[in-house]
Amino acid sequence: MSNILQIFHLGSVISWILLVLYFLILTISLERFCFFYVTRSNFRTIYKQLSKNNKITLKSKYKNSQVAQLIQSYSLDSLSKQIERQVFIFIDELSKNSWILYKIANIAPLLGLLGTILGLISSFKVMATLGDSANISTFASGIWEAMITTALGLIVAIPALLLHKIIDKTVEKRSYQFSLLVSLLNDYSQKKQEIIIDKELV
Repeated sequence: MSNILQIFHLGSVISWILLVLYFLILTISLERFCFFYVTRSNFRTIYKQLSKNNKITLKSKYKNSQVAQLIQSYSLDSLSKQIERQVFIFIDELSKNSWILYKIANIAPLLGLLGTILGLISSFKVMATLGDSANISTFASGIWEAMITTALGLIVAIPALLLHKIIDKTVEKRSYQFSLLVSLLNDYSQKKQEIIIDKELV
């Protein structure tokens, strides 16, 4: 632990900024994955049931899913536009704060590079001050200390970009499911047919 703190100390204030960004990535990712888990659904089963007839079974463990909420909001009196608006709200909920991960993935390498440049400037300044007494070991020490922030910037940026892609893919998948479901609900609406919901407590 002391070695890690020493590395951040050598990397100057920019290293601590990158550390804060790293914990922000973890916080956002944990919140998003918890939300995805809570709102998960058995979409394939529901879609198959709706495709065959107007009766579906909603299990209690999926009661918080957006798919379940969408189906339960359906009624013969509701307009398709209202359902579509609700889908947009759901998609917005899914992609909440994911843009922050994308911004961090872009900014972190630049912060790391800035830290390295500032470190190199400091090293050259020391070399100039020492004059003839300066040696290669002094210069090498300053170089590796300066490059710490570049490494930290990449350590922050890579998981941020990866997690953003995972969240983006999840949003894309669920958006596709919503579009299929809305299409089915519109078909039932045009036929003036109710949907019978059977809730299972399992």
